[in-house]
Amino acid sequence: MNIPPIPNGNSLNTLAGELPNVPNANPMAAIQSMNANILQLIAVLRLDPIRVANGRASSDTPIRYPPPFVAGGALPSTPAEARNLSGTACTAALDALAGAPGLPPLPANPTAAMCKAHLLGYLGIFP
Repeated sequence: MNIPPIPNGNSLNTLAGELPNVPNANPMAAIQSMNANILQLIAVLRLDPIRVANGRASSDTPIRYPPPFVAGGALPSTPAEARNLSGTACTAALDALAGAPGLPPLPANPTAAMCKAHLLGYLGIFP
């Protein structure tokens, strides 16, 4: 397989050959793992424009969510609605966002305030 050069002039094949010779090491598995990490980082970086838009939005502007999530059901529609969620509703919203890129897990036994801060912070909405 011929892999095109990356910006510094090396190719992934060359980089794979430079990996340390560790017994039972699989350079391609290491490269695949790095690729998965890069794809995850790209998904998280795509949240920044969404967070900026939500942070600059007025209280009645529709909230933007990362694809494929949309407002409705457990997910609040506006920043005002998100700020006024109860603890139970906030937990339901976070559950609805399960699997969203860059959504860190809640700490054990979170309070309602912690849930709300977690949701608002993830979406880029100021309290």
